[in-house]
Amino acid sequence: MKQQLGQFFTTKSNFILQGLKKFIKKEEVTDPFAGNLDLIKWAKKNSTKN
Repeated sequence: MKQQLGQFFTTKSNFILQGLKKFIKKEEVTDPFAGNLDLIKWAKKNSTKN
């Protein structure tokens, strides 16, 4: 099972990251897991630096 492997999927990043927008505004963001770029897409949509 995925939970046993410690995996956490970010495809629903709006739900997962709610409340964090104010902390990342105009900051540089790195997604250490890269996968489908879900976190990067969320960050760009929420006013981070490119």
